[in-house]
Amino acid sequence: MKKLFKPIAVLFCLGGIISSCSKQVSQVPVDPVAVFPLASFTVTPDPLDGFTYKFTNTSAKYKSIEMRFGDDSLKTDANITHTYLNTGDPAKAYKYTVDLKAISETGDISHKYVDLAVVADSIIQFNAVRIASTSTTGTVKFTANVKATVKSYLWTFTDNKTSTPVITTSTLASPEVVFQIGSFNGFKLTIVTDKGSTATLSRSVTVDGIATDITASYINKLPLYPAYQLTTVENTAQGANEGASKMFDGNLTTKFGYYSSFPVPLILTLQFPAPVLVKSYGWMNGNDSGTSRDPKQWIIEGANSASGPWDELDNVTLTKGFYDMGTDLGLTGNGPSGIDVRYRKWWYYPLKTTGLYSFYRIRVVQTFGGAFQMTEIAFFK
Repeated sequence: MKKLFKPIAVLFCLGGIISSCSKQVSQVPVDPVAVFPLASFTVTPDPLDGFTYKFTNTSAKYKSIEMRFGDDSLKTDANITHTYLNTGDPAKAYKYTVDLKAISETGDISHKYVDLAVVADSIIQFNAVRIASTSTTGTVKFTANVKATVKSYLWTFTDNKTSTPVITTSTLASPEVVFQIGSFNGFKLTIVTDKGSTATLSRSVTVDGIATDITASYINKLPLYPAYQLTTVENTAQGANEGASKMFDGNLTTKFGYYSSFPVPLILTLQFPAPVLVKSYGWMNGNDSGTSRDPKQWIIEGANSASGPWDELDNVTLTKGFYDMGTDLGLTGNGPSGIDVRYRKWWYYPLKTTGLYSFYRIRVVQTFGGAFQMTEIAFFK
């Protein structure tokens, strides 16, 4: 009996060891199954406030969310209304990038990004109407339709009737300003809303209303000299440095010059992507030679085909050139650039006849001294 007991005891011990080992194996943890969330949301603009948007979360399989609005704001609510305090950064095309981060119970993450363009032009719409006139001035009334509740207005007006621009301001909702007929001026409006949002927008203005420059949108641009599609006469002496395209490059320090008698008429043609209603145009004279190179007579024409027919929209003959007209206005001395203030000055003209045209051209019939020089030409709608 004693001899049998020992082997049986050994078997019991082995059984205990095996049982103990099997229990340890069954306790090894199993990795949980990952839960992958889906980040999703919709955006609804506030119809009454251009700074405010409603964000509705439509994410799935998430435990928590984080919503970043591109303006250093963070919220974790499921459904959110957010008001931006400023329009977007121009360097980023006025866009705020909204980032929704959805986090699952296993810590897995999903993102959804949406760009919102908060632009002053979409929030503020201007209107400027001449309400009174004298032989030399026009009174213009300004209003602003704002997609928000405005708490305060700050208008800044730049009147260029003298050699030193006159700056005035107003906090009225609809101010009235007197401008000189023929002058080309500017204004800026800054609004603050009841929610603390701010926006600033600038425009050019004449006594005939707001002037929006569309010149840069013309499409018959040739990047290399000569610009045959642009003009019938080109500068072959100074070449591209003073070529015809310099009149339309938006650079007020370049110019087009033709310094000997040229085959008249000099024809300058701009083609736009689609028919556009031009209401006014402007010349900026050159930087030397007094009046001698200023245009004396020109004709503005419009058409919807390069071959015509061309409709006459304006026909102007001056008795004095731009430089001499500046003298009559009392412009004297040098400006900030060191150039006589009678040079590089805008001279504005409304079109006598308007219509929708894809092609606009200027025919310079004669100048005061035979040669021609001009810094810039612009068309405004």
